[in-house]
Amino acid sequence: MATTTTTLRRKGIPNVYNHWQKQRDVITHNDILKAFVKGKEAGKTEQQRVNQSLFDKNLEKAKAVCENIFQELSEANINLKAIHLKADAITNFYALFISKKEDFLKDDFRNAFIVARKYKNQIEDSTFFISFTFTPDSESLDENCLTSDGFFIKYNGEK
Repeated sequence: MATTTTTLRRKGIPNVYNHWQKQRDVITHNDILKAFVKGKEAGKTEQQRVNQSLFDKNLEKAKAVCENIFQELSEANINLKAIHLKADAITNFYALFISKKEDFLKDDFRNAFIVARKYKNQIEDSTFFISFTFTPDSESLDENCLTSDGFFIKYNGEK
């Protein structure tokens, strides 16, 4: 600053720095920064509401499609014990269908994959993805492990 003042004086420009006064009732740089942070927080809150709404909508979609598959396979005499659902992201879901071991080993069980693929093709879009996995029930299948793997909701055919 001293260099600038000295340079300006040499060029014949008077020292005007002492003539500047702070104005009252004006927007300062601090006001602008505070408004920016407040707006950013409001935007974050709005985005969180949008994300929560999309997640809730997609969770309902995932539950509905899983129930439809469960029902259709039950009508085809393929007995499922439970469905475990996991959300990997707002738009990505994984469903683990657990069947009775005897049914899983039948040749007709291939129809379960056909039914699941049919529903998958009908329901998936740019904001919703679901993957279906089928496994037989066994003594080594531990529901606590499923929970720790992120499967947070279970359906066992009862409404």
